[in-house]
Amino acid sequence: MNQPQDVDGPRRGRPPQAWSSAAERAKGAFSKLDVRETVRRYPYAAIAVASGVGVVVGATLGSRLVRMLIGSVGMFTVSELLRRYAQRALDDLVELEMETEEPADEPR
Repeated sequence: MNQPQDVDGPRRGRPPQAWSSAAERAKGAFSKLDVRETVRRYPYAAIAVASGVGVVVGATLGSRLVRMLIGSVGMFTVSELLRRYAQRALDDLVELEMETEEPADEPR
């Protein structure tokens, strides 16, 4: 009879301590990341990463549909912020007018 294969592969048998120590080492490496030193040590990897980022940004900004979407969201956000600012300014102005008005002494 054939034995069923592990779907998860060799990771399944590893103890949790091995994974947590690997995660701690990776966290320590990223916290000490110096971009200048990394580029000096690994220039080809830095060029590859920069090229990949450039391709993604270029494809994003090169698309008319994406530019239109980004512009629409930006314009909506700015208009909402300005509307709320204007509403708050008008509310403050109305409160100021109500505070400065003198109450009538005698009804007419």
